[in-house]
Parts: sequence; C-alpha cells; structure tokens
Amino acid sequence: MRTSRPSGFTLIELLIVIALVGILAGTVIVSLGSPASGGRQADAHVTQLINRIELARRFALQRNREWGLDVDPEELRFLEWDPYQARWATQRKRPFEPIAALDALPFSLEEEEGRPAPEGSAEQPDIILFSSGEITPFTLWLGRDRDVQARAIESDGLSPVTPLAPAQ
Repeated sequence: MRTSRPSGFTLIELLIVIALVGILAGTVIVSLGSPASGGRQADAHVTQLINRIELARRFALQRNREWGLDVDPEELRFLEWDPYQARWATQRKRPFEPIAALDALPFSLEEEEGRPAPEGSAEQPDIILFSSGEITPFTLWLGRDRDVQARAIESDGLSPVTPLAPAQ
C-alpha cells in the first residue's frame, strides 16, 4: 500500500531558508552601509563648514572687521582681526570654536591669489573674510589625495561658499 505525502515544504525547511536569506541580507546591508554612512558624515561635515564660514562672513560684514580662517590638516580656526591690538584673535566661542577634521578626512587648502593682510599684522590667516563681503578665493579639501571619500568646498571670492560634487 502506498501512502501519498502532501507536496510542499515543512515548517523547518521554511525557517532554514528564511534564516539564510536574513543572514545574507544582513551581510549585504552591513557591507554597503559602512561607506554610505561615512559619506553621509562627510557631507554633514561639509554642510557644517559652509554654514559656519558664511556666518563668519556675515559677522565680518556686520561688524566691519576682517575675519579669517586658519587651515591646518587637523583643524580649522576662525580668527577676527583686532585693530586695537593689531593682531588676529582666535575665536573660541560657539559657533566659531575650532573645527576638528574627521579621522579619514584631513583638511588641505588650494588657494588662489589673495589680498594682503590688514596693516600691522605679523601673520595672516589662510582665508580672509573681508568686511566688504568678499572672501579670499579658495578650494578647501576634506580628504587625502582627492580619493572617493574626499569632499571639497570653494568660493570664487564673491559668491557664497559652495560644495564641489564628490569624486566618483
């Protein structure tokens, strides 16, 4: 006598397949999510830089004082020209406290021909935000060797600071 077995899958077979699909999907999401999260962090850093530089530019215009940006691979510092002491004073209060570079994205600057520092200054910042609303033309890179994760911001001296498209 022959017994017929119903066709289909058992509950255990279905659970094994679902577990395998879940493990594979999790592996794919984790491997794809890491660079994307780094890219989002870099993009957020770029947006923060643009906002702070433009705010400093407005402060320079409103206060009729030159502001500056000192670029170091590890951090950016905002400076304000103090005409009474004839020196650049580092700003330490929010929102102009120094900005640290992200671990994998050190700062590097490509500078075009800038204007001279105000009279009497011993040392001038890398980027000057003039009280006229102009800015030293520049391209500021975040990242090494312009790699895929590298980001950049730029200004032609008159236009607002804008991000460059990420390298592909």
